[in-house]
Amino acid sequence: PPHRKNLDAVTTTGAGPAVDTLGAESTTCVVIASGTVSATVRFQGSPDGTNWYDLNVFTLTTAGASSYSTQTAHRFVRANVTARTNGTFTAWITCSGHVPGGWDVA
Repeated sequence: PPHRKNLDAVTTTGAGPAVDTLGAESTTCVVIASGTVSATVRFQGSPDGTNWYDLNVFTLTTAGASSYSTQTAHRFVRANVTARTNGTFTAWITCSGHVPGGWDVA
C-alpha cells in the first residue's frame, strides 16, 4: 500500500500493525503528536514481520509533525510507541519507488 495510517490517535504504548511495503525502495513515516507531549515513537523495519529493528527513534516533547525517510528497502515497517507520559499520536507510512517484480507504487 502506498499510504497507510499506522497509528490512529493512540494514547497508550504499543505498535501499529505491520505494513507490507512489498520491498518498496523508499519508505517515510510521519508522526503527528498532539496535546501535551512526552513520548518515544520508534519507526521500525523487519524482514519477516516478527523480528524488528529501529530505523529511527522520535523523542517527542512538543506537539506537531515529525518525519523520517529511508531509501533502503525494508519488507515490513511499523510505528511503535515504546514510552509515553502524555500526548496523542497518529502515524502515517508512505511507500514509493520500484518494488521487486518490476512494478511501481505511487
